Amino acid sequence: SPGETDYTRLPYLVREYDVSYHYSAHLYLQGLEKVPASGVLNFAGFAPVFSGEDDARIIEGGSPLWGMLSDAWEQMTRNGRHFGELPYSETEVRRIVQAFDWEREKSAGFIARAATKVNFKAQAGKYRYLHLATHSFVNEAQPNLSGIAFFPPEDSTSADDGILYAGEIYNLELNADLVVLSSCESGLGKLVRGEGLMAMTRGFLYAGAANVMVSLWQVFDKHTSELMVGFYRQMLQGKSYAAALREAKLQLIDNPLTAFPGSWSSFVLIGR
Repeated sequence: SPGETDYTRLPYLVREYDVSYHYSAHLYLQGLEKVPASGVLNFAGFAPVFSGEDDARIIEGGSPLWGMLSDAWEQMTRNGRHFGELPYSETEVRRIVQAFDWEREKSAGFIARAATKVNFKAQAGKYRYLHLATHSFVNEAQPNLSGIAFFPPEDSTSADDGILYAGEIYNLELNADLVVLSSCESGLGKLVRGEGLMAMTRGFLYAGAANVMVSLWQVFDKHTSELMVGFYRQMLQGKSYAAALREAKLQLIDNPLTAFPGSWSSFVLIGR
């Protein structure tokens, strides 16, 4: 039973290997021929937070202990169908920005009201690393209507309705070597014969991203924050994306509180 299993000691494949995924052998070979993308600036992180307080930009002290509440999973899970508060997403982006600053790498964090769809579309082409700590949702019937949630505008317009739909992603012009969708179910999509998985990941690859990191199922906000900060710290030490993700996962596995696979195994790398 879960209460008796020591998840820190299980022989996970990630203990031995770096793992990355590709939609097809053809796309993999194409990727090997590409010159690495390089935006003018390094890192841009977006965290709408969805706290309900427009000017709440700094989390002070500990976060609420929602674990005892009946709606804990809804509130602390990045599930695009609920758009609940993501208190750790702000901490996540701020800590990653600090890691880049420590290495004297140019970075920016767009928090709460600054994390709008309009700002993302205006800034996305300038950065080498794009990080979206927010909600996402998948429309299996119409993949192009899958979307990523940004801070909701006061007046919804056609230009900014607060949702970046998969169909819109194809029209972006990116210079990103890596796009990280630190959100729920961002990698799912509809399987179409001969076309691979139609989802937001494919849209970002089409728009110019060389690599994309996505989640395959619902993830806890706090655990995701820990994983992502660990990933970027490893990457800034010179590790490849796959190796950095592996090391970040191993750090969570070594902690009994986060060793359960549901805490770390959702995120996969598509690319080099």
